[in-house]
Amino acid sequence: MKLSKKIANFTQTHTIRATAQSIKIIDLVPSKFVNCSELFLSHNSIKTLGKIDQFHLVSRLMLEFNDICYIEDLVPLGRLPNLTELRLDGNPVCNLIFWDLHTIDMC
Repeated sequence: MKLSKKIANFTQTHTIRATAQSIKIIDLVPSKFVNCSELFLSHNSIKTLGKIDQFHLVSRLMLEFNDICYIEDLVPLGRLPNLTELRLDGNPVCNLIFWDLHTIDMC
């Protein structure tokens, strides 16, 4: 399931809450959503963050318990200049040595 499909009928655009919605892909979303400041995507099946940078104003990003496995998949986080809170617990990438240091360095 794509993120855009799950949020298409949402009326709230400041905060997107799509927790436990079987989302696998963060694709391009309708433009009314790209200015959100809080994005809750925990408990899905997301593996990569390739299109996360469309949310250029996001400050809180919750991605706990997804399927992010590789540090390289976190690189797009470095293109989120307003990011102040990031949650990744429960992703396989968190089992890698120094994953947290690499993530801080990227951001």
